[in-house]
Amino acid sequence: MTVPLPATIITRFRTSSAEKVERVETAWLGLLEGRAETSEAALVRRHLHTLKGDARMVGFPEVSLLCHRLEDLFDVAETRLFQVPETVDLMMTMGMRFIAMLIMNKPGAAPAGVDLDGFIRELDSVLIEARQSMHPGVDSEARISLVGECERPNRLNGRARDRLGTAATKVFLEAESATGATRERLREAWTALSETVMDATAVPVDDIVERHVRAAKELSYSLCKEVHVELVSRSGLRVTPEVAEAVDTALLHLVRNAIDHGIEPAGDRQRKQKAATARLIIKVSEMNDGDDDAELSVSDDGRGIDWPRVRLLAVERGILSAAAAKDASTAELGELLFQQGFSTADVVTDVSGRGVGLDAVKVVVEQAGGGITLESTPDRGTVARVTFPHAHSRKAVRRLSIAGSPLPIVVEASWRIGRDVAEPRVDDPLVQDVLDALGLRGNTEMSDASTILLERGRERVWIRQCRHVGDAVAERVCATPASELAEIVQVDSTECVLVRPEHLGVRRLPSP
Repeated sequence: MTVPLPATIITRFRTSSAEKVERVETAWLGLLEGRAETSEAALVRRHLHTLKGDARMVGFPEVSLLCHRLEDLFDVAETRLFQVPETVDLMMTMGMRFIAMLIMNKPGAAPAGVDLDGFIRELDSVLIEARQSMHPGVDSEARISLVGECERPNRLNGRARDRLGTAATKVFLEAESATGATRERLREAWTALSETVMDATAVPVDDIVERHVRAAKELSYSLCKEVHVELVSRSGLRVTPEVAEAVDTALLHLVRNAIDHGIEPAGDRQRKQKAATARLIIKVSEMNDGDDDAELSVSDDGRGIDWPRVRLLAVERGILSAAAAKDASTAELGELLFQQGFSTADVVTDVSGRGVGLDAVKVVVEQAGGGITLESTPDRGTVARVTFPHAHSRKAVRRLSIAGSPLPIVVEASWRIGRDVAEPRVDDPLVQDVLDALGLRGNTEMSDASTILLERGRERVWIRQCRHVGDAVAERVCATPASELAEIVQVDSTECVLVRPEHLGVRRLPSP
């Protein structure tokens, strides 16, 4: 269940966002009139990107969506050196006014009397026309694709994903029983549905990280800091859309804080006998703790956290007594930095130190099932670690060969192949016909197959005309909820049906 953010965070978001809107409007006018420095363009991009991330985090999806569209519009204007048609200026100006109104409403609520959907459609139309004028000869289908991800949904809620996965599985099984043109149409439908499920349930983490690597390089350039931004390794991990948003939000703030507050200017670094070029390392890796967790770390070799100042502020604000502050470990002090409004920044800048801070980042990460910690050594740097659950894309399975099955059948490895001296007859009601349960037609008999027993805890299931042919690891390609009988997986690139025996006729042994 999503926990509402504290009112103080919403208030802080509104205040900082109103300032950013004003700065963007002023910079936009200056750029159009040719009297603004080129650095103002970077300021507009930075503020729009920050607004988008903050709005998504605190529950203003309309503001986030609008910022995304305005980022696209601004990119077009910048490419044209801000020599743009009146319609582009109008859309940009009206868009910022809409944002100013939206941030004052309740989270998720549009202002009364405002046709936001209609405005976004009009903005998309202007964007397509502006891009078309830059690329004459592009056909209508390609022009629509220029709008990019704006035109396709990138998130489904949990129930919708479950329903879609279940429907796709049914289409797959129907295709196996069909013939001719019908079979081909069903297979095409299965491919489209399964790809949609995969896109909606498993977002590549590497794509998110690489986007922030590019943004970090741009930010360091705009702040005149020499920073070598390094992505240590590609993880290949995928996460749910909810976790992806949390990772995206955490990266936005951690990277921004590291470059703005953590990393010193080149002159200060040289006086400390440090390399003039700072290092910012972003790494994502799978944890070997058996809990299907992954870790994102953002580390810099900057000034580090001023722990004595943290102790002083904790006492001044009545959070800790003088004795407790003196005895507190750096790990305990680090937790204070995630409290509302707690910051050691002496200078508030346009990049960070205002608006939504680490307190809100912690809330968002924890809501996604993760956690966040800080480690820091003065003048050596800071490491922020974010743990998060990744999508369960692999399962250990047992491969079964069932007489007459047109498809390979597997069950999760939590089911053992049992031994039962009192094996029931094949016509016993306790013996299950998996093909019948799946709606598949068997064609041949397996002479050496017999009834086998599957055991899990105190559960027992007998499967007719079946034998165990080995174990394997399956890739989930179209996830269904545990309440469903079947799911389609891949073993060595071969499509298989994963059957959940608990939904067949299960006999449960009495407790001892």
